[in-house]
Parts: sequence; C-alpha cells; structure tokens
Amino acid sequence: MGNSFPTRGMLSPGMTVVIVEKHNQATDEESVGTIDRILSPNYSHPHGIKVKLTDGRVGRVKRIVNDKMKELNEKLKYYEEKLAHEMLGYRGVIHESAASEIKHDKVMVLNAMVNGLKEEIAKLEK
Repeated sequence: MGNSFPTRGMLSPGMTVVIVEKHNQATDEESVGTIDRILSPNYSHPHGIKVKLTDGRVGRVKRIVNDKMKELNEKLKYYEEKLAHEMLGYRGVIHESAASEIKHDKVMVLNAMVNGLKEEIAKLEK
C-alpha cells in the first residue's frame, strides 16, 4: 500500500503495460507488453501486480501504457526497423554518387525520426 503501481482492479487482459521481470529487478530494466493473464490474487502488491504477457514473459506491472504511448512505441518500432534496413550496406556518402547521397539522406531522416520519437516517449514517461 502507499505505492503508485496499478491495482488489480485497474488491470485487464489485452491492456498494454510496463513490467519488470524478476531477473531484471536489480537493474529495474522495463519491458512493454500486452497482458494475457493476471497472476496476483490480491488487490495490490508493494512491488506491483504480477501478470503474464501474451508473449509468455512474467513480471510485475509498474504502469499502464496509455494510447498515446502505445502509438509512439509502435511508430518507434516501425522506424527503427526501417532504419535498420536502410543501414544494410550503408557506408556513408561516396564522392559524386547520387544514389549514395539519397541513401545518406534517407538514413539521416530516419535517424532523426527515431531520436524524436524516443525524446517524446521519454517526456511522456516522466
């Protein structure tokens, strides 16, 4: 009690939440996922309600991801994948090569998108 973690009544299957898995408790490394089952039988827990996510991970809920945060995380994942694809074979700008200049521009724009999304997510998490 006296914690700011969501209670059992605030959670339901299908919700997107931030959890800390048991093996990450020392570092407080967080993971995001969708609730499959609520495992804690009690209304609240000092370290958060334990849940199982749809991908099988188990951890204690630290907070509920709101719709804006979920949308930003989905966009971030999309643009990180696009950036990773563009980085394949990328070696910077080759002198007087229009194709390499275009690829360089794409990489810089995607990198700016990813960084901007990360900044916006960090602001919402505070």
